[in-house]
Amino acid sequence: MTKRCSINGCDQPSFTRGQCKYHYNHNRTRQIVYGRWESGHVDAHPVRQHILALREKGIGNNRLCEITGVSHNTIQVIITGRPERGSGPSKKVMRQTAEKILAVPIPKYAFHAARNGRIVPALGTTRRLQALVAIGYNQRDLMRQLDWAWEGNHLNLFHGRIDSVSARKARDVAGLFAELAMTPGPSSRARNRGVKLGWAPPLAWDDIDDPNETPELGGHDGMDTQLKIAEFERLIRWGEIPETAAQRLGWTWSTTRTTYARHGRHLAWCKRGHPQPDEPTPGRQCLDCVASGKVAS
Repeated sequence: MTKRCSINGCDQPSFTRGQCKYHYNHNRTRQIVYGRWESGHVDAHPVRQHILALREKGIGNNRLCEITGVSHNTIQVIITGRPERGSGPSKKVMRQTAEKILAVPIPKYAFHAARNGRIVPALGTTRRLQALVAIGYNQRDLMRQLDWAWEGNHLNLFHGRIDSVSARKARDVAGLFAELAMTPGPSSRARNRGVKLGWAPPLAWDDIDDPNETPELGGHDGMDTQLKIAEFERLIRWGEIPETAAQRLGWTWSTTRTTYARHGRHLAWCKRGHPQPDEPTPGRQCLDCVASGKVAS
């Protein structure tokens, strides 16, 4: 069935934008006069350049189709035209198509937007895994959270013995890293292993995916001390006993007191959780613990 013009009283067939040729041209002329006309087509050159830039970052035609909903054929015509018909790359492209393609950001690294199965460098993935171990997450628990099998290839990824990984695995690790990087893990054994192997913690990296970057390890002992203090106090606010909170960070209570003193901070609790005054009590003992017969150091 032929579509008719959308203008009331007009029974002519639709030409474009729901209007017959007469009404379309009439409306177009008026809009141009008033400076309100917006063409349905735009220059294809910036769109073509954007597609090529996306390709360089690992987003090919198929992946771009998935992200934008633009057909593979349309994308290919923008790039190469129709050689079988003797026509070159498109000079114009539909505005809506251009907006969809240009809305896809060019990622700094391929794994951010590449197809799941695309192979990408494993360096950033390895660094993220090592950093999580360095702050107290053991390998087995990390692999369980990633739903990975406990097998050689995955273990080799931790140790940097694999050069490439699928984009999906890289994204999965990046997501887990974003979730855990600012919270110390519960395993002091994992932390000690990370120190032994020289694995840098999250805060040692500025751009963890940059192959030319080296970690800043100065001032980090598995994790920035100020961050550890903040995490220690957060655990206490959530109801953890101070001594237990310190142990979760890999500190003894003596280390906790020394750390607070070095950073000019007031340790507001004894190790059993009793509030402490601004000035330490004689012998550094908690008066509440002394009164109850429990001496706290």
